Amino acid sequence: MKLLVDNNLSFTIAYCLQPIFPERHIVSLRKKFAANTKDIDWMKALSDEGGWAALTIERRLKTRPHQRLALERSKIVFSF
Repeated sequence: MKLLVDNNLSFTIAYCLQPIFPERHIVSLRKKFAANTKDIDWMKALSDEGGWAALTIERRLKTRPHQRLALERSKIVFSF
């Protein structure tokens, strides 16, 4: 499984977790996507790629209808 750390968390979390879990691929969102990438776009890209989990504190993903739909359709395991 691969873990993406969302922009609303410090990118250093990904760098700190990687040595602890060397068998996993842990990356910050800004390392994989442009800084202005919309949530729906990165969710679709990761879902299409498969095998991803995302760590985020952005609870609005669950309340905005268009983001909620993308969240429900994705194959990403989210941890809020």
